[in-house]
Amino acid sequence: MTESKELVVAGNKGLTLASLGDMYKFAQYAIASQKGTQDGGWIPQCYKTPEQVVMAVQCGAEIGLSPMQALQVIYPVRGRAGIMGEGAMALVLASGRVKEFTVQWEWGRKGEKPTVSDDIPADMTPPMMQEKNLTCVITAERADFKGKRTFKFSVQDAVNAKLWSSGVAWEKMPKDMLYYRTLSRCLHQQFPDIIKGVAIKEADADIDFNEPKNIESAPAPAPAVEMDPFDGTPMDTSKPISVAPIAPAPVAETPKEQEPPIMEGETVDDLPFGDDEEPQEITPLETQIVQIAEKISKQLMGGSMGVEKVVESMCKRSGVADAKTKWRQEKVLAFMLDYAAKKGVK
Repeated sequence: MTESKELVVAGNKGLTLASLGDMYKFAQYAIASQKGTQDGGWIPQCYKTPEQVVMAVQCGAEIGLSPMQALQVIYPVRGRAGIMGEGAMALVLASGRVKEFTVQWEWGRKGEKPTVSDDIPADMTPPMMQEKNLTCVITAERADFKGKRTFKFSVQDAVNAKLWSSGVAWEKMPKDMLYYRTLSRCLHQQFPDIIKGVAIKEADADIDFNEPKNIESAPAPAPAVEMDPFDGTPMDTSKPISVAPIAPAPVAETPKEQEPPIMEGETVDDLPFGDDEEPQEITPLETQIVQIAEKISKQLMGGSMGVEKVVESMCKRSGVADAKTKWRQEKVLAFMLDYAAKKGVK
């Protein structure tokens, strides 16, 4: 992979990732940080590839988390982005939109007046919780509009949903699981503009939330990734870009005696055109390719990349080794026209 030479800005709160290229470079460092450390690195082991890290960082950015914060609290949960409960609460409390937030517990046998407390007895076992239908109660009021709302989740709710004793977390930490189920209801209904649909991980996972399952890596090796030199986005160079195939020309081109100049200080020999043995006259297709390459260089790169490099990059991205034959030139030209249109090059 070609490493980008562009600088990633660092401020008083760390790196500022201003593009997908910045994100991808950060993700590579994050994955590399997992190697050579006894404790498994600086990010959770569920992240195996830079692409997975980029997804977590992007999700975190959309709800207000810095890159490293996102990697500490964002996890995949059944095909969705999930955030740990403490991370979700941190976002809500930091938003300034919470006027009141209380957590209480209720329990009691059927027909009896329930006990209400800020905590439960330390000796209350899971069978006792079920017998007395332990219930977590969260009351929340927003600062930006009136009205308290109360949310509950009980052992009976867990039994009805077939969650009770259904996994390691529910067996070992039933109180915590009741809390996170209640918290999920509260945050998604009372503060949806802050959580933005991201799942509360502990509430939506049937696994021990202290050690999330690894994301399975694809069995095939990851394709080679190279950064687009024009906008810093990753590109896959192991497969040709989908461009309609063009049949080879049946008759070879006839070399001419003289080669007119392309640009000041640059000749056809500088570009991936024609035979290496002797100069070739530039063809109309080559002229178009050079003209578009010059525009791409000036408008997307400020003229910092030469026409030769632009053409080489476009050959690679269109799936051909060079532009030395007519059918390759047609294929490269078709790709460049489409690329220039998408990037707004005029």
